[in-house]
Amino acid sequence: MLIRSRSKGAGRPNGIINRGRRPVVHKRKGLHDPGSRLAAVHPNSKIYLIRCETTGHLKIGWTINTAARLRTLQAASPTRLRLIGEFAGDRQREQELHQLLAAFRLHGEWFEYRSEVRQLLVEQLNPNFILPNPP
Repeated sequence: MLIRSRSKGAGRPNGIINRGRRPVVHKRKGLHDPGSRLAAVHPNSKIYLIRCETTGHLKIGWTINTAARLRTLQAASPTRLRLIGEFAGDRQREQELHQLLAAFRLHGEWFEYRSEVRQLLVEQLNPNFILPNPP
């Protein structure tokens, strides 16, 4: 017996096929998928800090390819973005930083870049790294 479930609204299969046994998932997990094992163990995994030059806001994210990630974000941004730091780290470390800086969160992965945020990031990521001063 073949059962193919459908996702809500889109009318497309969600990729799970059940043949009366354990479900087989055909969805390819990407590097940025939270459930991806690659996200946790990739040797080039980095945490990046990108600052908006106009507002001074700071994005803290995770990626494998920092240059490609900056290009993608820049293409969607009406203002100039600048990479101000990158550090070895995985998705879990990124989430820890987000929780640590929750009081400064603006939206999603964007934070106010203030002297307190700068100090916490230097302490958490690399005491020898010099981050630019907040605007």
